Amino acid sequence: MKITTLDHSSNRETDTLPPSCDSEVTDPPPSSDLPTAPAKPLLDNLETTDRKPEERFTDRKAHAVAIADRFQRLGLENKGRKIGQCSSMIVKRKFTCGHSSLVRDTGTAHAYRCKDKFCPICSHARSVKLSNNLGHALASYAKIHGLHTYHLVLTFRNSKGLPDYKRIRRQARRLFDLQAKGRREFWNTYGFHGALMNFEISVSRDGAFHPHFHILLFTERPIPLIETGKHEGEFQNSVNQQISDLWLKITKDSYIVKGTSFEFGGMFEMVKYVTKGTGEIPDQQLVDLVKWSEGKRFLSLIGELYANDEIKALLEQGEGLHDAETCPICGCNEYADVPAWFDPVTCCYVEERHELDICLSPP
Repeated sequence: MKITTLDHSSNRETDTLPPSCDSEVTDPPPSSDLPTAPAKPLLDNLETTDRKPEERFTDRKAHAVAIADRFQRLGLENKGRKIGQCSSMIVKRKFTCGHSSLVRDTGTAHAYRCKDKFCPICSHARSVKLSNNLGHALASYAKIHGLHTYHLVLTFRNSKGLPDYKRIRRQARRLFDLQAKGRREFWNTYGFHGALMNFEISVSRDGAFHPHFHILLFTERPIPLIETGKHEGEFQNSVNQQISDLWLKITKDSYIVKGTSFEFGGMFEMVKYVTKGTGEIPDQQLVDLVKWSEGKRFLSLIGELYANDEIKALLEQGEGLHDAETCPICGCNEYADVPAWFDPVTCCYVEERHELDICLSPP
């Protein structure tokens, strides 16, 4: 079998793994005018499991195949075909030092990423990248400006049908609009600075849709928190009640909100895709959700964060792919790129296909 390495002249960065592991991990944040953040990722172990990184990546691929089959069965052939082909071939970059990584931008047709909202591989990769790049930038931003950060959840009343996204997004933004006297008095107390909003929707056991926003809130002054007990770190009841009352005035039928303190180690929760998973969603609701979500963007900035060009750029480039040619662990720059194919029978990646003569040089 003939294998040629990829072009070594490009200046790209990889996802580096521990020795003998091949997987997708986090990228360091790109350079910007913001202060340099620590190189250590905000999330070292994104999934609470003892499985190795390459096993977790293979699990996501197997899950993608199952989702693809389901989509095709439900009549969403194009989406199912696209997700099913995602990462059917991967390229393992093996450095002579013994470390290895997964090459994500190979320039080959079979190793493409579908970038679909419902693809377990692509949604996870996007969330990891955003949680680290955007998270580091926002953490530095908060430190520079002396801001306090909180996680605020705004829920809407469950419904059998999908919501009018423009309307509920407008309602969420109105909570931070200071035109109304009640909102102005409340936010002036704590000095509202800005927020990152991410929309998420799930399906309840009775088949109803449960839409809600996860909001990373920045204030100039601290919000009182419960200091002890099982609700430690949550907004004090009086504060939560004030926000709930404001929220009910805006929505007319929704009043459940929850505010807690926020540490940037939990950034992954803020940038997840529209739904946590599709496995337990009934067929018809899944079809409706897929069609409803097409063309919609669910992450947005408001307040002073929207005016910051560096943070806006990081939000926009969440899909960027970078592959390095030096091992960041030891600096080794000698490697070989080895292809591996996903075997649907064994549900694992196989590095050799002796019947093919392979050339991985990009066009």
